[in-house]
Amino acid sequence: MNIFRFFLGLFNPEMFWEDSINSQVDFYNLEKLYNPDKDPHYWLAQVYITRYKYNYGKAGQDDLKMIAFADTVVHACISEPDNARALGMYFIYKEKPDIITKYPKFGIEYSKLVSNAIKLQEDSPNQFLKLYQSLNPFTSK
Repeated sequence: MNIFRFFLGLFNPEMFWEDSINSQVDFYNLEKLYNPDKDPHYWLAQVYITRYKYNYGKAGQDDLKMIAFADTVVHACISEPDNARALGMYFIYKEKPDIITKYPKFGIEYSKLVSNAIKLQEDSPNQFLKLYQSLNPFTSK
């Protein structure tokens, strides 16, 4: 986020939250750059872990990796770059649900991004697993 957008975000909360989502995409792309031998689920989980540590410090890190992978499994079944964008919206929903109420466009977009993966997970777990494996060949081993 550049400094100009940061200051604009102080006066335009919707822009602030949009930039927050985009910063998660940026962190995802950095993970991808630094760990090219991994796959989307790994990169999403790393973004999750980084955000958790930034917000909460070192508390509760024992199960953090497992929680990160569990909380990002649906996002790992969405194609790039929508997977990272959906994760950014997920963070807003979990941390500041009032923002979704104030700016419903984020909730609508999130629903569109995750609906197919969630429906597949609920209706056809075997097909969900096949989709997961096709998008995350290294993590699914």
